[in-house]
Amino acid sequence: MTFIFNKNGTGPHIERRMSVNGKIAEITKEDLLEFARQNDIKNAGKIIDSVADTIKNFSKYAEKNEVSQPWRGIIQKTINDTLRNYGYNDIENILMKK
Repeated sequence: MTFIFNKNGTGPHIERRMSVNGKIAEITKEDLLEFARQNDIKNAGKIIDSVADTIKNFSKYAEKNEVSQPWRGIIQKTINDTLRNYGYNDIENILMKK
């Protein structure tokens, strides 16, 4: 998992330095699953679900570790948007997708 801010520190970058399935932006859950197939990673769907379940609580962990606003909110919003893009529409019940 990575979270890259732009050079001004005002929001997330959409491009990563590591490609997944040949892409550095707009990486989908299907890209992650294809990467797992190509690299013989077992139970990739369950691993992704587990990570999704953990990161949905980022704000709680960030507050505990004194990550200040607005960063906590910016990161949590990006996480929530990404989870929705990956098909986790009901973030509170993420594990129901297993």
